[in-house]
Amino acid sequence: MLSTIRNSLVWIFEALERDETYLRRRMFDCDAAYVDGLLCLIAADRDAP
Repeated sequence: MLSTIRNSLVWIFEALERDETYLRRRMFDCDAAYVDGLLCLIAADRDAP
């Protein structure tokens, strides 16, 4: 069953959302943040080991 929350770490992107050049994309089951066209952050949320 798929969860409606894909990544519990998306709150970390909130600070970047204020930038007008900010883009958020899914990449390899992670969330990636781009600012000025440059990759600046990737957040991956996995199950406990």
